Amino acid sequence: MGAFNLEDQLTFYGAFHNNRFNQLIHMIFVPLIVWSGMVFLIGATPGPDHAFLTLNKGSPLAALIPTNGINLALVVMLMYQVYYLTLDFSVGLAYDVFLYVLYLHATSFTSTTPSALWIAFGVHALSWWAQVHLGHGVCEKRRPALTTSFFQSLVLAPIFTFFELLFWMGFKKELAKKINRRVVANIKQFKMGLPAEKQTF
Repeated sequence: MGAFNLEDQLTFYGAFHNNRFNQLIHMIFVPLIVWSGMVFLIGATPGPDHAFLTLNKGSPLAALIPTNGINLALVVMLMYQVYYLTLDFSVGLAYDVFLYVLYLHATSFTSTTPSALWIAFGVHALSWWAQVHLGHGVCEKRRPALTTSFFQSLVLAPIFTFFELLFWMGFKKELAKKINRRVVANIKQFKMGLPAEKQTF
């Protein structure tokens, strides 16, 4: 399964998120996990204004970065954004804009809210509970993808939920059909009791 193969990655994640209600739950709570994760990383960044590197205010990049500073959340977000562009440039670009908006809000929230980390912790915990208990336990009746590939799940979850939204809206129809055929085949293997390491995605 290629790390840069879009169909492989969407099939893997889609096999664990085939139920419509589970998909909806993830569409709501995955962005909240991303946002709260950004708040954690900003708060964990040492230095004034939670920035380990401050840009000159006259720099062109400074206008795009809150408080003109580079923090852990920005670095991680950029790595995600570059990876998403390699999977599908147009979809990745659109979702990268959304990630940037989340980052702007997380930065502002962290700098203006004294209890930002506690609020983010509550949002983070609620979001994981909703996904694991309601999404997978009640709706999907299949363990989360992170139990099979933790790193892959954390990287794929944000862009997958965006692809699912596009599929719901009727975009990328051919891709949706290809993914669905492979997902259905995997779910049959799962229902037959085939171990995860022997399943094909």
